[in-house]
Amino acid sequence: MKNKTRSCVPAFLRSCVPAFLRSCVPAFLRSCVPAFLRSCVPAFLRS
Repeated sequence: MKNKTRSCVPAFLRSCVPAFLRSCVPAFLRSCVPAFLRSCVPAFLRS
């Protein structure tokens, strides 16, 4: 069982991580970066 897990995890990572990054990172950046800038930059400038 342990041997099977060792062989599956790298395959899973190789196939899923790039797909996850391609789909999630742009959406994350589009949604989080503007919100981050709107909330942090004014506070940073005031301080």
